[in-house]
Amino acid sequence: MMRAIFILVLSLLGAEYSLAQKLYLSDKEDINLRYDDFAVVGKMEDANVVYRKRNKKAELIFYNATMNKIRSVAMDMVAENYSQIFFLANGKTILAAYQQRENKKENLYVSQLQSDMKWSTPILLTSIPSGGLRQNLSFTVARSQNNSKMLLYSYYYENDTWNIEAFVLSDEMKLITHIKQPLPEREWIINEEAAVSNEGNAYLLYHEKPSSKGSVNEFSILSAKQRAALFTINPIEVNKHAVSDFRFAIDPNHTMVYLCGFYAEGRFNTPKGIYYTAFDEEQQAAPVSHFVPLALQVTQGRNDLKDFKIRHLSVKTDGGIEVVAEKYFQSVRTITSMNPTFGIGMMSMQDNSRTINEYYYDELAIFNLKVDGSVAWSQVMLKEQLSNDDMGIYSSIGILEHNQGKVYLFNDVNSKTPRLMAGIINNNSEMTMKEIPTDVEMQDWNWMPRSAKQLSKAEIVMPCVMKSYLCFLKISF
Repeated sequence: MMRAIFILVLSLLGAEYSLAQKLYLSDKEDINLRYDDFAVVGKMEDANVVYRKRNKKAELIFYNATMNKIRSVAMDMVAENYSQIFFLANGKTILAAYQQRENKKENLYVSQLQSDMKWSTPILLTSIPSGGLRQNLSFTVARSQNNSKMLLYSYYYENDTWNIEAFVLSDEMKLITHIKQPLPEREWIINEEAAVSNEGNAYLLYHEKPSSKGSVNEFSILSAKQRAALFTINPIEVNKHAVSDFRFAIDPNHTMVYLCGFYAEGRFNTPKGIYYTAFDEEQQAAPVSHFVPLALQVTQGRNDLKDFKIRHLSVKTDGGIEVVAEKYFQSVRTITSMNPTFGIGMMSMQDNSRTINEYYYDELAIFNLKVDGSVAWSQVMLKEQLSNDDMGIYSSIGILEHNQGKVYLFNDVNSKTPRLMAGIINNNSEMTMKEIPTDVEMQDWNWMPRSAKQLSKAEIVMPCVMKSYLCFLKISF
């Protein structure tokens, strides 16, 4: 049964008035977390669309504004052995790109969901022989800010050469750019971080093999304007610093591409601040780079950036940037217990050992930087999330970007009673922490904020699981 809860108690983003918070929970669907898959896709017309794979069969499920199920659309063109699937949804249409192995080849297809809710005939984008070093060949995706373009790319070894193959597609399934390019013969790799502009310009990151800390001293931005035949390799100077944890963001208002990361004085040192460069799309050059030293304002523990990971990078209207980082680390411990066993005439003790993987997702650090690289403000949002043997799927954050600031959704996973929390930081750095009121039925579910997706200026949809069931929670601000 659908329910809507209207909440008027959250003062959103420090505004002088309150915005109503509305929660809608969908009906449950069957799911097996060990074998099945799911994701929030986006919007098509006025519907909220999600993806579910159940018993090797893929489908899209459409919900109305109050998360009542409208229809499900089978993806019959996708074989049962598909390994990856990507979606592009911008309100008008949905593209599905999927990878599957056929006849000892890795094939990449794309299909479009048409207005009659039927899929177009799939187009084969590429077919790459599998085997040898290509056994784990996979594609990676990036989407433009307005969801009108999708970049798909892979990096693989063929004919004694490392190659990059990339495709830029429009939301109308038109192929804008196709590049297959051998790369220089050296021990460099393609990073999974990438970006594509609203116009269809593609950007990849190419760097030396990272140290055990994930840092590199040398890297290049690969850039390709729409319809380009090859990527241009643009070396970036970092003045002997080491950079790690890269993120791209595109500023469509100033035709600039921002590449951000943490920097350290050496490849094995703890990061001491934020590095970012602004790459000019028109000039195809990076005229500006900044190294911004930082120290966290915390009440206890370390004040440096050890164990922090960049989760989000956004560009402000004036060309400055805002960086969201989360403290994350994993530990493994072994528990040994002694059980008595009885033999002939004597008792002995037998060891029973069990390994536990622990996942820690702790405080957030938000850094708001000016155009000149100086710090406008910083903020720390305290939280503690610890879970065991679950890959941390219920931890971390979901982010809703509002015109007045950002809402950070996260689980209070360590409380006896489940609590869904909202940390709210407005554009002036003012922070408010609120619990989002949920009813008894909602509290039976395990929320997954890190898998949430923003669907409009004030809406975010989050998957929820319970035993062998799946549902989706929509929160409107």
